[in-house]
Amino acid sequence: MLLSLSIPVFSQPLESAVRIQDGRMFLVDEGRVVEISDQGRVGSALKSSSVSRLYSGGESWSHSFLALTPEGVVRLTASEGLAPKLIMASEEPQIKAWGSRFLAYKKAGPELIIVSAEAEQKISLEGKLEELWILTDSVLVQTSQGIWLLSDDPTPVLKPLKLPFAGKEAKVSEGAGKLVVWSAKSRDLVEFPGEKARQARVAPDIGVRVLEDGSILAASLHSMTFFVGELGVREYIPPAGITTATFAEWNILSTGQILDIIQMKEGRPQALHYTSRGIPTDSLPEGKIREIVESSDGVPLLFLETSLEEEMIDADGEKVLDLTTSEPRQRIVTGHRIFRLDPEQRRWIAVVSEPRAVLVGPIEQVGSRVVYATQTEPPYALGLKQDIDREFPYPAVILHGRSLANPEEVWNYEKPRGGTPAKGRLPEESWPVLEETGDLLVTSENDALLAINASTGELRWSSSSLPLDDSSPLMLSWKDGLALVATENSSRRLLMLNPKDGSIVNSSALNDTFFWDRWRHLLGVLVICAALAYYIYVAGKRELYIRKIAGLQALDEAVGRATEMGKPVLYVVGLADVDDVQTLASLSILSHVARKTAEYDTPLITTTARAVTFSAAQEIVRDAFSIAGRPDAFSVESVRYISDDQFGYTAGVDGIMVREEPAANFYIGNFFAESLILAETGHATGSIQIAGTSQPNQLPFFVAACDYTLIGEELFAASAYLSRDPLQVGSLRGQDVGKMIVMVILVVCSLLVTIGIDWETINTATGLKLP
Repeated sequence: MLLSLSIPVFSQPLESAVRIQDGRMFLVDEGRVVEISDQGRVGSALKSSSVSRLYSGGESWSHSFLALTPEGVVRLTASEGLAPKLIMASEEPQIKAWGSRFLAYKKAGPELIIVSAEAEQKISLEGKLEELWILTDSVLVQTSQGIWLLSDDPTPVLKPLKLPFAGKEAKVSEGAGKLVVWSAKSRDLVEFPGEKARQARVAPDIGVRVLEDGSILAASLHSMTFFVGELGVREYIPPAGITTATFAEWNILSTGQILDIIQMKEGRPQALHYTSRGIPTDSLPEGKIREIVESSDGVPLLFLETSLEEEMIDADGEKVLDLTTSEPRQRIVTGHRIFRLDPEQRRWIAVVSEPRAVLVGPIEQVGSRVVYATQTEPPYALGLKQDIDREFPYPAVILHGRSLANPEEVWNYEKPRGGTPAKGRLPEESWPVLEETGDLLVTSENDALLAINASTGELRWSSSSLPLDDSSPLMLSWKDGLALVATENSSRRLLMLNPKDGSIVNSSALNDTFFWDRWRHLLGVLVICAALAYYIYVAGKRELYIRKIAGLQALDEAVGRATEMGKPVLYVVGLADVDDVQTLASLSILSHVARKTAEYDTPLITTTARAVTFSAAQEIVRDAFSIAGRPDAFSVESVRYISDDQFGYTAGVDGIMVREEPAANFYIGNFFAESLILAETGHATGSIQIAGTSQPNQLPFFVAACDYTLIGEELFAASAYLSRDPLQVGSLRGQDVGKMIVMVILVVCSLLVTIGIDWETINTATGLKLP
């Protein structure tokens, strides 16, 4: 069997896969290793919820591969039934490829394990491991005791690295496939590969950078030394304000002995050109550097994010005013500009200026083009009404492919809505590309997968509509296949696609119909359901005890007081609509209060802030009067709609309190900042007040200003408390039993953890196998 690496085209490291020659493929899906056949059949290969990545080493790995987990590095061998073998136990293991082998290690660990296709070799280190770097045929290892070289001649041997300075003071810089070991104290640099020693001339206490073309730049506070291959050494004066942090953030381009540096200065990019003739400077527009794309055979391109401030205009063409200042509100519109570096004049020349087109997704070279995407924000004009597409209210995503050889040459992929790329599913770091043809892969707004020619921007093929949600679908591409993990709601499916036309070859479910590893949740639900059913049955046979709630006991007293004084009762339902559970609980209590006022022939005023709540409250009050035998006493003025506006509603209710002077006020439902205003007004008029809400931040105001307050769940228990309906009372008692069970479990588990007993200890002591 030949084992090869399947490269995930989306740059998401948790979704790697390995494929063997018989057609089986192993990938990581939500922390578990899944086995997939070439026909798309899915099976579980390793039941775990913590695997993060898979590794294989090429043709020499004929039967096995590695899995990286928080517990350590394990080997899975196909010929042994994929039984996991722990190679390195570590909570935070690290793996790096070294040819056809892998290096497994832990930061600050005392050892290094070399893992080949068939065996492992442990290498003991002197000191704690800090970092390692892979060279062609050797490995550079840095520990707390110095720098070491791990070479393969023919067996791996770890030797101290011979340096012109002490190993403890060595620092390492990496870039362009090259390593530079240097010391700020001795001013020496050693290049790998080649081990060529150079003199930095200055103490590089700021840092050393290896540029894309392999040249080396060593910087100190007062000077910079530039090594350009065999061409020689140049000395430059560094820009003012250079520090270790700013040096690491510089964007540096190197051409021959010329340095082009872009640094941020006072929020504006500044371009510096270091040549033998001087240091000319470009002042670039204010903005944020998004990306610099350079190629060995093209012109570097600088992508700069820009912004502009303008008055906010709504879709009706009217200015949006600030409620506090009555001044027009401002909004920030993001755009971009693209610059190319003129190789002769050493100046950044503007190629594109789009002040309203924001850059979305990655900016990356694909083939001979730099591919990027934009969304253009349309200008809203004063007095001009905009036609809003209800299906696609956001700007369309447009793909662009710009040539590096000639930045003026560009293609745009712009289609009617539905066929344009979906913004929410754009990748974050790298464009997905088909391995065989080099086509760009994106998903459209109508959930189809599109393959676009990266050179011309032409649509190669479009798949049928796929079961996708708003997240980026995970894709795997190999020489003759394409797979996509489609997620929709809680369903995850692996779709095997034909890479030539995008047709679906096979579809298999990745997640099980039942999650058996969550049996505890099922057990908890069953226990609570059993408690509910039992107490509902018992409540039908006998009366169950419910503790007294002072606020509910005082309901009849408050209505009686209003009757004695000959004044009305005011009932405030709250500001929420009937889709809020607090409003439903309030309407249940309203039924009881309305029935009592009908029996005592006391005027009732009910206020609402929502149209649907108004209709529901009106019917509830009407039914309550009918149940009390007084349908003729019902008045449509008993229920009043005030206003949808929060403080307009509050002012209306306060006016009723002052004019009508109700003797009893009920504030029950969902309340916000108006709670204290209502309660203080009612207190000033001398009313008895009963409030109830589950809003924690409003309870203190009701407690301070009202006579009785229903706190939290007392509001939801009110219906059962007042009606004594067996179904409601039994449900209430069953819920209390469920809460008691949870509290007991929390206390017991807390005690066990405190004294150091966990599941593993219980399993060892009892012989059980608890999960």
